[in-house]
Amino acid sequence: SRGLGDVYKRQPLIDQHLLPIALIGALMARGPLLYLYVRSITQQHTPVTRKALWHFIIVPIAVAYIILQSVTSSDLRMEDISDLDRLLTDLLWDIIKYVTLAYTAATLWQLHKYKNQLKESYSLYSTLPINWLYILIIGFAIAWAWGTVAHILSKYTYVSYYFADILGIIGNYPVSYTHLTLPTTPYV
Repeated sequence: SRGLGDVYKRQPLIDQHLLPIALIGALMARGPLLYLYVRSITQQHTPVTRKALWHFIIVPIAVAYIILQSVTSSDLRMEDISDLDRLLTDLLWDIIKYVTLAYTAATLWQLHKYKNQLKESYSLYSTLPINWLYILIIGFAIAWAWGTVAHILSKYTYVSYYFADILGIIGNYPVSYTHLTLPTTPYV
């Protein structure tokens, strides 16, 4: 039987070149996507328009960097790279982590402002949708902060890269498998 690793060994173009483009693009887009999602819900009178695309300017910049510098999956894992490439890759990971956390904070602030507007405008309103949005945002914030902590540990401490990588991988599971733990039918 062939494992997933065998597929990548036979497909170096996908593993080494296309995967970093998709990964970095997705990681750079996740913060703006969450922010604009919450904004579209909380500011229904101000729809998300083309002007909001500036939030995604970092995505093509990061992807262009990956393409122009021929960054591979091995480079992102910092396997056998020069000191300069290590510095630039670390900077890329810093930008990914900190931009995502900044958008998470902006999203929480957006929701906080919306909740205060509702308090000022209405004497009675349902807090259930707002609480669900808080749970959603805080869930992402915890998962993304976990990844940031793993990154910081590997960068600024003597924790081995392997251990920090395992921490980062563990941080992916709560986000990836949340659908397995949530009930699909309402409780009776």
